[in-house]
Amino acid sequence: MEGYSGQSRIEGYSGQNRMEGYSGQNRMEEYSGQSRIEGYSGQNRMEGYSGQNRMEGYSGQKRMEGYSGQNRIEGYLGQKRMEGYSGQNRMEGYLGQNRMEEYSGQSRIEGYSGQNRMEGYSGQSRIKGYSGQNSMEEYSGQKRMEGYQDRTEWRDI
Repeated sequence: MEGYSGQSRIEGYSGQNRMEGYSGQNRMEEYSGQSRIEGYSGQNRMEGYSGQNRMEGYSGQKRMEGYSGQNRIEGYLGQKRMEGYSGQNRMEGYLGQNRMEEYSGQSRIEGYSGQNRMEGYSGQSRIKGYSGQNSMEEYSGQKRMEGYQDRTEWRDI
């Protein structure tokens, strides 16, 4: 189900329930089960979904994501990030930020200067704060909230 007003869009999914609302490039998403809320304004994004599978490409922040179940792989050019999930375990490798991470359970707390990122997990819970990247994320179950600045979005679903 989709509704557009200017750039604005609303979508509803069953199973992977999803709600999206756009204002300009701003986006709000809510998932039940894979619950997610996002807000964008500017940073180029391309996404393709097939079931739970997801592919994203960013120019500038450059991001590629692939989901299979909860498995996730991400590749960044510029910010350069590689992530692989198995269950909820996560490994990340950064070029530029040069980061390697391994998760068992969910818990994660991070602080960056430059990238300026703070993350806190509780169960599936995740919170991120970026300056420059300007992202806020909150997970509850699979719930996620993001706020982006300077991101333009393209989507192919």
